[in-house]
Amino acid sequence: MKRFWTALLSTLFLTLALLPLRAGAAANQDYFYSQLDAGAKEIYSHLLQNRDSLRSGTPVSISKSGMDHASASHYMQSSANAVKALNRDHPEIFWLDGWRTEASGMGNDYTFTLSFDFGDSWSSAYGTRSIAGDESAMNSQIAALAAQARAAGSSRYDQLASVHDWLTHNNLYNSYAAGLRSPIGDSTPWEAISALDTSLSPVCEGYARAFKLVCDELDIPCVLACGGDHMWNCVQMEDGAWYAVDVTYDDPVVSYNGVAQNKLTSGGETRRYFLVGAQDFTDHTYDRDWNYPTLNRVSYAAGSAPVPEPAPVAPDTAGTPAEPVIPEVPTTPAVPAAPATPDSTTAPAATASDWAREEVDGAIRSGLVPPALQSGYQSKITRAEFAHLAVVLVEQVTGSSADRLLEGLGREMDSPFQDTRDPYVLAAYALGIVNGRTKTTFDPDGSITRQEAAAMLTRAANILGAPVNGNAKEFRDSGQFAPWAAEAIAYVSSVRTPDTNQPVMGGVGGKQFDPFGTYTREQAFITAYRLLQALAGS
Repeated sequence: MKRFWTALLSTLFLTLALLPLRAGAAANQDYFYSQLDAGAKEIYSHLLQNRDSLRSGTPVSISKSGMDHASASHYMQSSANAVKALNRDHPEIFWLDGWRTEASGMGNDYTFTLSFDFGDSWSSAYGTRSIAGDESAMNSQIAALAAQARAAGSSRYDQLASVHDWLTHNNLYNSYAAGLRSPIGDSTPWEAISALDTSLSPVCEGYARAFKLVCDELDIPCVLACGGDHMWNCVQMEDGAWYAVDVTYDDPVVSYNGVAQNKLTSGGETRRYFLVGAQDFTDHTYDRDWNYPTLNRVSYAAGSAPVPEPAPVAPDTAGTPAEPVIPEVPTTPAVPAAPATPDSTTAPAATASDWAREEVDGAIRSGLVPPALQSGYQSKITRAEFAHLAVVLVEQVTGSSADRLLEGLGREMDSPFQDTRDPYVLAAYALGIVNGRTKTTFDPDGSITRQEAAAMLTRAANILGAPVNGNAKEFRDSGQFAPWAAEAIAYVSSVRTPDTNQPVMGGVGGKQFDPFGTYTREQAFITAYRLLQALAGS
């Protein structure tokens, strides 16, 4: 699946990928917009009002007055969130692949200028396709499929079945593109055009985006959902309940570069993942960046009006994360993780602890903390969440996306893990920041210990070229340090912030480091923020 990375510098430079935005879509395109803060909503709306600039690649500027540096940094973070929401709500501008925001100003007046990159298929470097031609063809096909769906029946079931079946019977999954992740010169498989133009061949994003666009035309509420390396849809039926639709999984044709390996169709198209309820959708895992619709417990039955039986199938950003028992041992042989056991008895606080609030707020303003993690501050941070935090830290300091960093290092963003395809975990693993529990498992929902946090932060600093030979602070429990953690603990306890002279990680009192102690979200945010300050001031 196509990946989107952020990089926020002290000079207020941000890079992130942006996808589609189509004029004339239904009123069903504000699901993720509704989850934004006021600043992000302003940017989101401004981009929508400048569709012609998005189409032509002309930079878009937003002027703001009465802003201090911290507010400007926060606005940059809002910019990232706005683009992510646009990517989910408006899968129509298929030609955009990335954008950058630069801030300039005098005193308290800032101008934020957003510049755009085009996908390879429409870029000056590789492009051979016409934006106007593809846009016209795509919109015509959407209108035709919507008309065909209306003719199939008046119920949402009949209309959705018509769209679903057309997409599965007229497309071949592009295994070649999926294997290469992003074939140079061809970005079509990740866009809706690939599933609407029968001469092309989509991956999961192409199927899901096309399905949503036709649903928008039909005024049927439809949301793009992501998890790991996959994308599908959630739709709302007349009963008011939500159900999952995975067009990709219902089209089992195997193809390479758009060429079918077993004739025109496989004959194996199904409706196995059509309007599925939570109890039948357990093989999909949602990402943590957004709140998704809660699926009805049971699947939808054609011609019936079931009573909604809600059951959460996606993690809520205000929920309590899983708290497994066994800590990471990032050396081989690794210790397998115990099954995660969610703690449902205590709801995490919505705000940071008093002692942590100032630095947590600083971490958020600096762009370190993803919106999905801005709650449950006293909860144990999971391994996947800490990997996400570490990757954003590296991107901020370098001013480059993880994709480009790995390309420069000659490394592939892939991993042997069978229990996660989270892009941040894969990037952290490829960069050498994290290890697995075993050779094939990562345990994304597992918690981390203090010495593991020290090791991961030190590896991140090492990637950034920081000297990691710290003057070891004397801890009374140093005999408990794992051999692989001793140097890291020495580093994080000795390197200090330039302004407040705080160590990145200190002790817990009584000259104890507590290497096997657990690590909370707010502790992770603070230490990452201190390391960011220390590296920026070095």
